[in-house]
Amino acid sequence: MALLRRGVVGLTVFVGAFFFFLFYLNGVSVHHRQTGTDGGVSSSPPWLVSQHAEDGRVLDSNKSEPNEQQRLDEVVIANEHEQLDRELQVVENERLDLLYTAKIRQLDKPKVIILSACDSSCDPDIVNKSLMNRETYAAQFDNVIHQYVDLEKYKHDKSSAWFKIPAIQDMFKRAPEADWIWWLDIDAVIMNKSINICRDILSRQVIETCLAWDHPLRDTDTKFRGHKYFSKATPPKLHELDLIISQDQLGLNAGSFFIRRSAFADILLDLWSAVDEQEHWNRHEQDGLIHLLLTYKSLLRHVALVPQRLFNSYHDESFSHPWRYKPGDFVVHFAGKSLTRGFKDLYNSYFNA
Repeated sequence: MALLRRGVVGLTVFVGAFFFFLFYLNGVSVHHRQTGTDGGVSSSPPWLVSQHAEDGRVLDSNKSEPNEQQRLDEVVIANEHEQLDRELQVVENERLDLLYTAKIRQLDKPKVIILSACDSSCDPDIVNKSLMNRETYAAQFDNVIHQYVDLEKYKHDKSSAWFKIPAIQDMFKRAPEADWIWWLDIDAVIMNKSINICRDILSRQVIETCLAWDHPLRDTDTKFRGHKYFSKATPPKLHELDLIISQDQLGLNAGSFFIRRSAFADILLDLWSAVDEQEHWNRHEQDGLIHLLLTYKSLLRHVALVPQRLFNSYHDESFSHPWRYKPGDFVVHFAGKSLTRGFKDLYNSYFNA
């Protein structure tokens, strides 16, 4: 009998110890879920922490098993848009050539400022020649003037490409009579001085004729991922097109573009200036602009996407590239070439032509 009593007592102690151990483990588990790695108490209740943990497992599972069909669809879209891009550029260039020979354009006379700028890194000889080139062009017209801004005053810890934004903002304040600002990089030359900005670029007839309907838009990775400019079925309003810009093989190019004084311009310039505080773009301010326009369709509706050769032809050795400068084009832009060997000779070959 004594042996039986000792067995019962032993079993009772074992069962009690077992349940105490389970209770202890549960307490540790709850405490662990409710505290961070630094021991601080989380404001989330245990059930929410548990749900987040479950969500994390689901997300990790999704990452480890990517949707193969989705990736294939993205590749198909990218290939289709690459082909469409090539085909549309040919059509747009043909349309532009016809426009140059047409005599149907009306002459409006808004006030236009050609805005040039650079910092101390620019070659002084190139700067002087570019400024002379623009002064000579502007002198032909009573509604076009040329202004120069020293970007050194905007300098701080970022690429100088961003300084065009405050330069444009300041110029709109300094010149309240200006309707449009044409930003033109210092590494560009006006080649055809018979082209009238107001008649041949800024008139509504020209803009409507040149709009790149349905053209694929490259994203900040220079890829086509389904974004397109507007179609004729859902066009933007012509009188609301306040930014006129073109796209090269990498995306929108901000080396030559027109921006109109407007509420849209104020908003865009403020937003554009702010994005550089958030991201480190490979193409600096150009990727920032692409990001804004692809993110906010309400901004894109104020943008006229036009063929490059309207005012931003490139020097290019390849005759097959649709953006290549042709004699008679308005501007040649040496995008990406200013730091290459032989750039000065190349520039002078056009400047002296």
